[in-house]
Amino acid sequence: MPKRDSSSKHYNKTNHTYESLVQAASHYPNEKNYCAVIALALSLGINFGKARKILLEQGRKTGEGTLPRATHRAIEQGGKRIEYMPRSSTGTVGTLTRRLPSKGTFLIHVARHILTVVDGKVQDWSITQKPRMAVRMVFQVIDYI
Repeated sequence: MPKRDSSSKHYNKTNHTYESLVQAASHYPNEKNYCAVIALALSLGINFGKARKILLEQGRKTGEGTLPRATHRAIEQGGKRIEYMPRSSTGTVGTLTRRLPSKGTFLIHVARHILTVVDGKVQDWSITQKPRMAVRMVFQVIDYI
């Protein structure tokens, strides 16, 4: 098991939801395409503003999308490990979310979007509006022990 870098930051876990983070995003003018900000906030248990700031430091531009590697790097720097789940990286968002374990945090990558599942609950708009989006990759976010 890899050791956690001593420079990693630890954040206090908060109980944010997709809805509360979208509400927080409304306070930032010109902010859009912030699915990675929400994924980071949910993965680390931090607020929208802190997640946004971290991704801006990783090279994200306000109102633009974020590369998956920047989101993953930010999660790892926040003290978590990311593990690829090849057996889960097939199907649609709707079918995959029913197959994931009921406990844990998972990042689901689809075309030009990332969504998060936390303890069996999809934290995203896509599950109701576009459940047939094809899954490209799935990662589990794991605490270092």
